[in-house]
Amino acid sequence: MSPSRILSLVLAVALIPSPAGAQPARSQPVGAQPVGAQPVGAQPVGAQPVGAQPAGSQPSADDHQQNLARYQQIAEDLGVTIAQTHVMRRQIDDLRSQIAERRALVGRVAAATYRGYRVDPLYVLADAGSTDEALRRLMLVSAFAERRQQEIDALSLTRARYDATQRTLEALIAQQRSQQQALVALRLKIQQPR
Repeated sequence: MSPSRILSLVLAVALIPSPAGAQPARSQPVGAQPVGAQPVGAQPVGAQPVGAQPAGSQPSADDHQQNLARYQQIAEDLGVTIAQTHVMRRQIDDLRSQIAERRALVGRVAAATYRGYRVDPLYVLADAGSTDEALRRLMLVSAFAERRQQEIDALSLTRARYDATQRTLEALIAQQRSQQQALVALRLKIQQPR
């Protein structure tokens, strides 16, 4: 992936709006020590860990290459995440239209029932000429009721799929943001003069 493509992906992700109610990014990671606090087992101020580079020294060429490789990997992962987000958005649009269609169908059934077009099983049986006729009529009433219940169940299932897809999309957007932040941090490391 070319650097210009990576940069355009990073910029595209930066333009994705935050979901409603999203918390702003914290300046300090969760579980981080307050400023001035020293974790248990930490070295005193001014001491350097074993193997650490002295202050003011430059990162090695190997570190730079590792950062570049990591940057490219995260950029590729970000590209995949962006593609997945686009697919999820299309799926959500399709599910929204399916929900609207199913609601309209269930609404027509409910409206017909409200207007009095429902079939009362006792009325169906009252003027049946024979038991066979009554049985056929009851089977027809049962088929109508079953079809109505199937439409309601289909609406519920579509709504559940929509909710699950929406949660997946929100997780992908959060993943995009974290990948973008990692890219920015690595870019700053890479751009430091050697």
